[in-house]
Amino acid sequence: MIYHSFDLARLFETPLALQTMATAAIIFSLGTLSALRERKTSESIAFFKLTAAIALWLFGFAWMYASVDEETACWWAKISYIGIALIPAAAFEFSTMLMQDFQQLQKRIQAFWTIGVFFLIATLATDVQFGSMYRYEWGFYPRHTLTSIPFLIYFFGVLMLVLRRYVMGFRQARKGSLQWKQGRLMLFAYLVSNIGLVDFLPSWGIAVYPFGFVAIILFTLILFYTISRYRFVAITPSFAVDRIIGIMDDGLLVLDNEGYIQVVNNSLCRLFGAEQASLIGMRPSEALSGGDGFALRLEGVLRNGELRNFEIEHRQDGKDIRTYSLASSIMRGQHGERLAVVCVVRDITERKQAETEREQLISRLQEALANVRQLSGMLPICACCKKIRDDQGYWQQIESYIRTHTEAEFTHSMCPACADKAYEELAELKKGSINSSGRQNGQKLTGPSLKR
Repeated sequence: MIYHSFDLARLFETPLALQTMATAAIIFSLGTLSALRERKTSESIAFFKLTAAIALWLFGFAWMYASVDEETACWWAKISYIGIALIPAAAFEFSTMLMQDFQQLQKRIQAFWTIGVFFLIATLATDVQFGSMYRYEWGFYPRHTLTSIPFLIYFFGVLMLVLRRYVMGFRQARKGSLQWKQGRLMLFAYLVSNIGLVDFLPSWGIAVYPFGFVAIILFTLILFYTISRYRFVAITPSFAVDRIIGIMDDGLLVLDNEGYIQVVNNSLCRLFGAEQASLIGMRPSEALSGGDGFALRLEGVLRNGELRNFEIEHRQDGKDIRTYSLASSIMRGQHGERLAVVCVVRDITERKQAETEREQLISRLQEALANVRQLSGMLPICACCKKIRDDQGYWQQIESYIRTHTEAEFTHSMCPACADKAYEELAELKKGSINSSGRQNGQKLTGPSLKR
């Protein structure tokens, strides 16, 4: 029977079988290409699971159409139902990747996979799904009975749930945003895929040509285009955190509950002059260099709990002393158990130096201000001689008073007005002196001349 099951000549002679086999090959290839192109991310693996389940369904149906007897066709129908039973779980898991709620719905995903495996085993081991085949002009087709209704309820129920999730996600997305564009294509692709559900009609004796493979290949092509156009990576908080960690200037250090380093970023490696590979899986005391006990002190303060702006100094390999500010937080599990310590390390050496210089400048200014004496209040001054009366009642020259009560010193000079006045008085005195001298000389000269 196995030999006759792989009759390639019969496969190529049956148009529906050949079309379905080609569709299965294309869908499986697109899923594999996406997984390889996206470097086997969790999103791409979920898409691969979905395409693999669909491809297995179509692969089995292709050989079922090409079968020459009912027994062989029934055997291939059971093989195809391995993929059919897993399609709902794979579709739901893939939707959680796109809707970014995989973590919240993990239990539901596991439940759907468990139910799918249960129906898979029941189909292979029993005739609960179908025990006989219809014979149509295009080939054999499984004959469903009332015992297959539970599976059909599960199958259509999960697919309707996935459709509802896509509709809600599309409505919630902001119009014109990346999520809105991606959601629009995903919703359209899923609606197209539902056309393929007409392939269940022949299972109930309705002789409708099973053209569902056309809708399925359109669905896969739209998905592949969506993935190629918008990629699998969604702009989620976790995605943003990964990018922020890579570009942040502060060093990031994550230690597990045993004190071993699990996560470091590039900034931390630059701060301590170490390679990332030499830090991961090591204790700080084992990985960080320096003989000043910095690593042991770092372990000690992180072991104590959460920190805010805790300053610690470190001299690395004989270089200048650097000052670091630490801030740490404890990560806890659902039941409050301690899982890890997240620490942010900031180099504040330049800031501390600037603060020291500022404090020194302030100290010098305060010292200078302390030596400055000021005059204030009302000073009694003579309106004529301009002497000032001190607190003891003595009158002092203004220069002497100011010199006594301040740090000021005087150097005497003359303003232009006083200089002009002084020069005028000096000229008058000089002129008067000359006139007086002339009169005296004249008397001496005329005396003898009169005598002569």
